Amino acid sequence: MLQVIKTMLNIGDYALHKTTGKLGQVVAYGHEMRESAYLPTLKVEVVNEAGIGQRAFVEDLSNQWVPVEKEEVSKDRISEVRSELNDKLTRV
Repeated sequence: MLQVIKTMLNIGDYALHKTTGKLGQVVAYGHEMRESAYLPTLKVEVVNEAGIGQRAFVEDLSNQWVPVEKEEVSKDRISEVRSELNDKLTRV
């Protein structure tokens, strides 16, 4: 079962993107300006399913990321975690 953490994401934490289902590790903070307001963003190094040794990053608003327990991030669990998250998001 997916363990969603109720806390702010820190560098080194693992996160799942709500929309894309990308899973990875938080590597940096940032911000985006929208309508004269600074909104916090997270830059996440995502698990790249295309190939080993390739690095991919996604940056989006911090409220678009869901924290997950490190134990949930093993490569054989990625699709299962995404499926569980999609089930939770559609029930809300």
